[in-house]
Amino acid sequence: RMTMTDQMGNYWLPTKLPEFHTRYPGLRLEVVVENRTLDLFKREADIAVRFSRPQQLDLVVRKSIEYHYGLYASTAYLDKHGRPQSLKELVNYHFISYDETIFANAELKRLEAMIGEDNIIQRYTSNSGIISALKQDLGLSVVGCYFADKEEKLERLIPETFDYAFNAWVITHADLFKSARIKVVFDFLIEKLAEDADLCAGKQRE
Repeated sequence: RMTMTDQMGNYWLPTKLPEFHTRYPGLRLEVVVENRTLDLFKREADIAVRFSRPQQLDLVVRKSIEYHYGLYASTAYLDKHGRPQSLKELVNYHFISYDETIFANAELKRLEAMIGEDNIIQRYTSNSGIISALKQDLGLSVVGCYFADKEEKLERLIPETFDYAFNAWVITHADLFKSARIKVVFDFLIEKLAEDADLCAGKQRE
C-alpha cells in the first residue's frame, strides 16, 4: 500500500506500472492518492513518496529527485492579458492558489503577499484542480513543471525569476523494509523517479 500526491498517483505512477507488473507479476499494489500526510506508524500506508523529509526515527528515508515548481498560465490567457516580465507585474493578473492544508510554504506565501489577496480568485485542494483551472484560461498559478510542461496550452513564465525546488523522498517503516516485497517496490520508485529527474526539474522544454 503506497501513498503519494494526486498528480503523482493519478498521472505519474500509472505510466510506470506496466513495467512494474511485467517485472513482478505476483505483486499487487494499493495506491492511496492523498495530498495529506498519511501516518506510516499507524500503517495507513507502507510506502510514501513525499516532498518533505520526515523527522521521525524508525523510518527508512531515501532522497530522490529535485522537484521544481514554476509559474504558469495558458497561452490564451496571456495573449489576452499580456505576459508578465517580472514578479512585480503579477498584481495585474488573476492568481489561482492552493489551500494551505496541502501546500503551505514560505515561498508561496511571499508570492501571494506580493500578488495581493484580492487577486487570488480561487484556491484548490489538489494539484490537478489547479492545472484544470489554468487550462480554462482563468489566471496564473504555481504548478509542478513535470506536469505543466506536458500541457501544450500552458506557458511557463519568468523561470529565471521564479523557480521553486525541493526534494522528493521515498519512505517506509524500518520494520517493513525487511520485507522483500516492500523493498522491490521501494527501489522501483527510486529508480523511476531518477529516470524522470530532468523532467521533474523543468528541463522538458529546454
